[in-house]
Amino acid sequence: MKQIKTYLLIFFFLILNNHIKADDIRDFEIDEMSIGDSLLKYFSKTKITNALKNVIYYPGSKKMKIILLLPEINSSYEAYDFHILDNDPNYKIQSVKGRLKISLNECLKKKKVVVNELEKIFYGVKKNEYENYYNYTYGNSKAYLTDFNLNDGSVRVWCANWDKNDKTVIKNNWYDTLNVSISSKNYLYFIDNEAY
Repeated sequence: MKQIKTYLLIFFFLILNNHIKADDIRDFEIDEMSIGDSLLKYFSKTKITNALKNVIYYPGSKKMKIILLLPEINSSYEAYDFHILDNDPNYKIQSVKGRLKISLNECLKKKKVVVNELEKIFYGVKKNEYENYYNYTYGNSKAYLTDFNLNDGSVRVWCANWDKNDKTVIKNNWYDTLNVSISSKNYLYFIDNEAY
C-alpha cells in the first residue's frame, strides 16, 4: 500500500509538473515526456530500434505505429506505449501512455484520486466518464475510463479489468492496469478516422 502511495506522489509530481489550470496538452508529462518530444531525448537509438522490431500497427492504416518501451529511470509505471508517425526519423511522440499493474479495486481507488486532482487543473473542462466492454471481443473484459478533452488533445485515466478466462487475454498475458495517457489532436484524429 505504501508503494502505491509513493507511485501517486511521483505521478502528481511528474505528470502534472506543477502546472495549474494548464490548457496546452504539451504542458503535461508522463515521467518528463510530453507530446511533441522526440523519443531520442529519453531513449537510445538502439533501444528504440529494438522496440521497433515488435511494432504494432492499426488495421486501417500504417500511418502511425505503437511501440512499447520500459522505463530507464525510477518510474511510477512499469511500461510505456508510444504512438509515433510511421516515417518520422525523430520519433516525435503523438501519444504516450504509462501503465501500472494493479488490482481492480486498488485501481478504482487510485483513479478516483487522480481524476479529482485533474479536475482541479482542468477547471471548467467537462470530464467524460464511461465504461468500455471492448465490443465483448475479450469475454467480460471491461475498462473504466475518464477523459478530459482539451482543444489540442486529451488526457485519459482508466482501469483495465481483463477477463482472466478469455483465450486472447491468457495468450497475451494481459493483466489489470491503471493507465494514464496524454494524446495529441493529431493522434485523436487518426484513431477516429483512419486507424480502423
